[in-house]
This record gives sequence, structure tokens and C-alpha cells, in this order.
Amino acid sequence: MRQFLWFVVFAVVSACGVQVTLDAVYGQDGGGPNVTTSYRAEADKSSVYTCEPTTVYAYSKTAPNPEGPHPTTWFHEYPQPLNPPATQPTTKGTIYTEVSSVTYAFKGDWPGSHEVGFWVWKGDPPKAEQVKTTITVKERKIDLEATPTELAAGEDLTLKADQTPPDETRPPTFWIASRPTTTQPYGGWTALPATQPAATTQYTFKPGAGHHKLKATAECHSESNEVEVTAVGVQKVILNGSNPEVAGEATVCLNKEITLKAIPLPEDSSFPNGKPEWTLTTKPSISQASASGSGETATIKPDIAGDYVVAATCGTSSAS
Repeated sequence: MRQFLWFVVFAVVSACGVQVTLDAVYGQDGGGPNVTTSYRAEADKSSVYTCEPTTVYAYSKTAPNPEGPHPTTWFHEYPQPLNPPATQPTTKGTIYTEVSSVTYAFKGDWPGSHEVGFWVWKGDPPKAEQVKTTITVKERKIDLEATPTELAAGEDLTLKADQTPPDETRPPTFWIASRPTTTQPYGGWTALPATQPAATTQYTFKPGAGHHKLKATAECHSESNEVEVTAVGVQKVILNGSNPEVAGEATVCLNKEITLKAIPLPEDSSFPNGKPEWTLTTKPSISQASASGSGETATIKPDIAGDYVVAATCGTSSAS
């Protein structure tokens, strides 16, 4: 029995205009189009993470891959992104790719159910039908931890970012936003210097005094949870119990013990245990006086007339 080949022009209308596809319909003498051939689309992986590639194959019963159908138009129906990046569409839609191949290279840019397939002609009279498969794209995750969450200004703060799945090719970028006190808004996000690529990345730096928010991001629209830390410094030293407050300079009586108090920076924070440290940095040459204290208060008993300077230090921050 002789076979003959019909060519049918099929127009696909998309957001980008009209794409014309030339498809072949096989028929038999006196029998019309071949209605017995069935097709399927099959992916190497039916579940992937964002930006993870997989290959979709076109199969037919009568001509197994790679001698199967050669679609001239593949399509990729993508879902609406939950948090669309500025460079991507904000609604769901379809991407049409004109190729003559039994395979389609798939990569999902955002999470959701993606449908990928091709067009075939079936039935008598011939009718264009979609043959497709569903690929689930999962969101990449970053879990961020900070240790410690309260520390002295200028001390080491360690961030640890665990990526799911681990991916050494997409190292995270760490970001910080800061504010002096809880009554003021956070400033904008600033990227911290880059680190070495690692699936689990640890990053250590020394924050200045203030409240800080931190997060980590990676390619393919991954963003971690936000963590908050407080780095405490010394705003000023005052004469404890003074009203109105006496700070900077005070005149006191000789041989009378006085108590000094350090005010933290930010003022709504608390000093870490054992902070600040107190030092008598200046005194008369023959004085035997010393500053005694560990924590927010210290005492001193001037024994010789003259100038005394007492400093409170918390990490790299100090006041006197």
C-alpha cells in the first residue's frame, strides 16, 4: 500500500504575533490521515529546582525516539510568579520555540507547575492537538542563622547560610540594614563583601553599634529569612543618679566615692554580660585611686585634687 505525505500549515497565535508551523500528516491510499499514531512528551526529571535544567523528549508509538516526531513548535506554559523579578513577566503565559528537534531544553525560572510539549496533527479531518507533560519547579531555600544575636560593637558576628539544595555554583550574597534605635527606621539594604563559594557558607564580620537586620540571597530568586542582631556600644558616661543628668565633666568632692553609669548605644539595648569594661585613663601622678566596676556602673574615689578621666569600653566603642 502506498503512503503519501500531506503538508498542512498551522498558525499559532501568541503574545508575540503569529508563528507559522509546517507539520506533516501521513495518509494511506483511500484511507485519509493516519489516526493510529499516538505521541507523548516525557521529561528526564518531572520535579526540579528553579534554574535546574532538564530535557523533554517527543515520543511516538510508531517511531520511538530519536526517530520519532520532529516538532517544529515546542511550547512552554509557565505559571504566574508569586514574586516576579523585574526582568520577568508578571502573569502566566506561553513561550513558543520554533525548532526541528525531538528534544526541548527546559529550565524553570520560578516555582510552580510548568507544562511543556509540542503540537501534532491527529484525526480525520486533521486537527492540531497539544502533547505535553507537567514539570514541577520547586523554590530554592536559604536558611540563615546568626551567632550571637547580641554582642559588643566590633566583635565577631558569624552568619551561616544553608542552601537547599546545596549549590556551590551559586554562592549567597549577604545583606545588612541598620538603625541606631528602635524609634528610627532601618536604612536600605547594603551588600556585604563577597565570600568564597560554598554550599554551606559561613561569613564573619564586625558590626558597629546599632540594631541590624541581615539576609542572604542567591541566583534564581532565592532569598533567606531575615535575622536581627544588636551590637552594643557606649553612648556616654554619666554621674549616676544625677538630676539633671551630668555627663562629660563633673566636679566632685575629694575623698568621696562616686558612682558612674554607662549608657548603651543603642539606648534601648542592654550591655552584654561583663560589659562595659572600666578604665581610669588619667589621674594625678601621685594618686592611688582606681576605677572599680564591671557592668553598667563603676565607682571611683578621688584621693588627690586634680583631673580624673574614666572610660567605659564595650567592644570597639567607648566613652568617658
